[in-house]
Amino acid sequence: MKWKDYQRRKVAAYAQIFTSCTPEIQEYISGQYEPAEMWKGLHEKLDTSGSRAGWTMLACEFNQSKPEPTEPIQNCLSRILQLRRKLVGTDQAILDEAFSSHLISTLPTSFNSFVDIVLHQPNGYTVENLISKVIEAEATANSRNNEQTGLNTSITSGTALYTNSSTTSRSFKTHFGRGKQGGSGYVRGRGMIGRGR
Repeated sequence: MKWKDYQRRKVAAYAQIFTSCTPEIQEYISGQYEPAEMWKGLHEKLDTSGSRAGWTMLACEFNQSKPEPTEPIQNCLSRILQLRRKLVGTDQAILDEAFSSHLISTLPTSFNSFVDIVLHQPNGYTVENLISKVIEAEATANSRNNEQTGLNTSITSGTALYTNSSTTSRSFKTHFGRGKQGGSGYVRGRGMIGRGR
């Protein structure tokens, strides 16, 4: 009875595993009938952090990763650091020099001045120091941009204030300052503004 129950559950497990795979993936487990062996084969072939093919895919993903124009630099740093951790101890492991080189070469153009400074450091930076410097450089650039935006807003507001003042002055002169043709001086007299004698 127990044997029949075991066989029934094994057949059901096999069918569930096999039918849940795409035709391409089914090729990996073709000829296997033990569910445990099927799982093992799938793990070796498809686990992105546990197979040679998976390591290669992760390494390619790392090499293609770069900061998006509108995203904070820390988002990219998190991605490539995670990929690097997954490849530790494999034949695709990313060494410090390769990591630093990739990071420097993929920074946006807004980091050009920072990159020049880094490249002229005689002893270079450790990965940890480089990451810290990159984050610091972005924070400094953002701070300067905010200050510039505030300055532009102040200048724009001042220009608008001057324009409004000039417009008001012209309006005042147009309404009150024009006497008879040829008038050049105006004095207050008899309760109204008129041309001086």
